Amino acid sequence: MQLTRRDGVEPAAGPAGSVSEAGSDSASAAGSRAGSRRHGRMAAGLRGRAVWAAAFAANLLLLLAHNLKTFSRPIAENADFAANSLATIEAKHFTLLFGHYSKWGFRHPGPALFYVQAAGEWLFHDVLHLVPAPWNGQLLAILILNAALLAGVVTIFRSWLPSWAATLLGGAVALLFILHHSALIDSAWPPYIFFPEFLLFLTAGASIAAGRRRHLPAFAVSAGLCVHGHVCFLMFVGVLGSLALWQYWRHRDRSNADAGAGAGAADRSPQIALGIAALFALPIVLETLLHWPGQFGQYLTYSNSQSAGGHSLHESLSFAFQYWPGGAVWPIVTLALIALAIAAVRYHPEPALRPFLARCVAAAVGTGLLMAVYTAEGVDALGADNAYTGYFCYTAPLMLLIVIAVTAADLAARRLPAPAVPAVAALCAVIALTFSWEHQKRGQTGGEAYGAAYRGDPSLPKAAAALIAKAGPRPVVLSFPHDAWPRAVGLLVAVTHQGHTACVADKGWTFMMTEDFICSDRQAADGFRTEVPLTPMP
Repeated sequence: MQLTRRDGVEPAAGPAGSVSEAGSDSASAAGSRAGSRRHGRMAAGLRGRAVWAAAFAANLLLLLAHNLKTFSRPIAENADFAANSLATIEAKHFTLLFGHYSKWGFRHPGPALFYVQAAGEWLFHDVLHLVPAPWNGQLLAILILNAALLAGVVTIFRSWLPSWAATLLGGAVALLFILHHSALIDSAWPPYIFFPEFLLFLTAGASIAAGRRRHLPAFAVSAGLCVHGHVCFLMFVGVLGSLALWQYWRHRDRSNADAGAGAGAADRSPQIALGIAALFALPIVLETLLHWPGQFGQYLTYSNSQSAGGHSLHESLSFAFQYWPGGAVWPIVTLALIALAIAAVRYHPEPALRPFLARCVAAAVGTGLLMAVYTAEGVDALGADNAYTGYFCYTAPLMLLIVIAVTAADLAARRLPAPAVPAVAALCAVIALTFSWEHQKRGQTGGEAYGAAYRGDPSLPKAAAALIAKAGPRPVVLSFPHDAWPRAVGLLVAVTHQGHTACVADKGWTFMMTEDFICSDRQAADGFRTEVPLTPMP
């Protein structure tokens, strides 16, 4: 007689044809647990997307509040912003394969940021007419990118943190720190753009090193953006990224790996990350093959020149750690901050969180040390005018402050009444947002001419229109003394934006203006020549 369980599933037969109820119950329980895990992972994946969406909306609102005039005041870019607009014009035609210019005559590895800016100029200015000038559209695209990157940081931290109180307090600390250097998130100048990219890279790298495979795509995106942005990231991303991947591979079977991830998404994460890496590698490979040895030959030439590095250990450390708090006594303050962060990891009440926090601390310290190596071997001058070289290193002390803040919140949660800690954390977040709003109303930024205070050169459109009227059908050929280059490149962009052909006569400016905006022999012979003065034209 066949026995059938009440749930309709036939029990397994034993070795002698008997019914093995224990084996059936075990299989059923295993299946139930597997289904429960899949359900929990999918729910956690949905929560992660919800956290990202909320953080993205909050970050974007904050950034737009800092840059409200983007929608009303047309900005005619000059200097570096105008030089970058030339590359953006090429990106709009999908012909750009390299990054922004270096004063040493080469271009940085990749064009990703310029394609972002080209998309913003096309969508927000050309199509939707939301902004009054092309550069305003570029800035809006960068603000959206920064909001997305920062939301990624929040999402990764939230996936590890045991409480919303820790998330809120860590976010409030980060917000106050960033607002002290607000151009780090509201400027389209590359040295500032690197900050949110590198912050996500460090956060995602710490997470995958601690066992979270599902953060590999975020790691790949941030690493690609960094490498495209500046040649120095070949070292930073190469060293820190390799260590993170090695840590992940070494401990890939740990029981808490991918905890809370969607099962399908977790399985596809390595393939997605490889696809992202290949996409970022494509323009670099094409540029190298089409113009062999591409920019890498020039990188080697510069690195072997007398201009690169050559600084003492003390000079290199002082320059590298200027982005950390402490001023003249930076060694004491830096060591104290690192020691406090290590203690926070050691005494965090959640053992499962310590691997992630420990790797955040290691990434921060590693960034400082690598910056010292880069300074000694690659930075040309160490004066205040060259501080922009390492603005992305502000991520290092910020990571330590976040680790300390989230540990303080979780320790307090063990000792204070349940509603007290979230209330205090929320209050800190409100104070941070209030400070941000007052900061915006006063118009103060840490970036001065390169942050939200940037106004460009308002005289450029009128001057460009006058030149076009004089040139008629002929191309405008620009000549200028060296110190007039900020205005000359702005005038070149302004004429181009008004639909007229313009170029630069001196081929020595190819490294900045690109070949597309250097006059051909025929243009130089037939064009309308004008000398760009140092001061604005009447």
